[in-house]
Amino acid sequence: VLGDLDVVSLEDLKELDAVEGPCISIFMPTHRAGAETLQGSIRLSNLVDQADRELESIGIDKRERPVILEPLRRMVDDDTFWQHQSDGLVVYVSPGHFRSFRVALPLEEEATVGPRYRIRPLLPVVSGNGNFLILALAENSVRLFEASRYAIGELDLGAVPGSKADALWYEDPERQLQLRQVGGSSAVFHGHGFGDEVRKEELERFLRAVDKGLHERLGNTDRPLMLACVAYYAGTFRGITSYPKLVDEVIEGNPEHLRAHEIHAKAWPLIEKHQNSKLQAIIGRFHDLSDTSKSAR
Repeated sequence: VLGDLDVVSLEDLKELDAVEGPCISIFMPTHRAGAETLQGSIRLSNLVDQADRELESIGIDKRERPVILEPLRRMVDDDTFWQHQSDGLVVYVSPGHFRSFRVALPLEEEATVGPRYRIRPLLPVVSGNGNFLILALAENSVRLFEASRYAIGELDLGAVPGSKADALWYEDPERQLQLRQVGGSSAVFHGHGFGDEVRKEELERFLRAVDKGLHERLGNTDRPLMLACVAYYAGTFRGITSYPKLVDEVIEGNPEHLRAHEIHAKAWPLIEKHQNSKLQAIIGRFHDLSDTSKSAR
């Protein structure tokens, strides 16, 4: 979840495409703030009633319909949920399956029931969406972001150290004294003195700890990862990490004082060309099925 937006991933599309009906697909506009947010609950309630009538029209038993619609009824009554919206809401429900996505699209009201979910209206937020990660690296601050074309949100670091001090807290006290005596722990590299070599080794240990924590935090993900850091950090981290999808482009400079939206503004133009080719294949498949019974419509 990215703030009040939800990233729609390739995995989400595959999951939705595999579900068989009766499949309820609901689309509706929502409001980010103000008294208008209260309209969402009323609007969804009306669409649920419409879906109920459609279920009845295709012969779904009156005892089964409340069970299928129960997740939607709960959503209608969730006041907190309606206070955290974007521009549009997409909800998918079928027996034993429920997914919802808050999206940055002004959607038209619609409720349909069919043998498959109506996925096509979601494609604009996936096509070019480019779900990716950003690792903002600085001596005093490490932040990890999940981002898309439309949004960015900071992730919990998990096993990733939040700073160099966090990563190297276990260092031998005598070594720490030595570091202070040769000029402190600031990672500035001028000349080739003993202090520079010590600080270089310290930086490498810090970045190795970050890399180790990153693998523990992310697991087996194939999402592209972009660095936001000074050039020296980027080069050192690139020589250390085994992350499989580290992109070449870097958001250069110290990111400590950049807000999430500022990092996002710098990142998206760089990451756009790294769009996952599998996404285009999935979209192509949906287009190929447009005139078949399995159409994503």
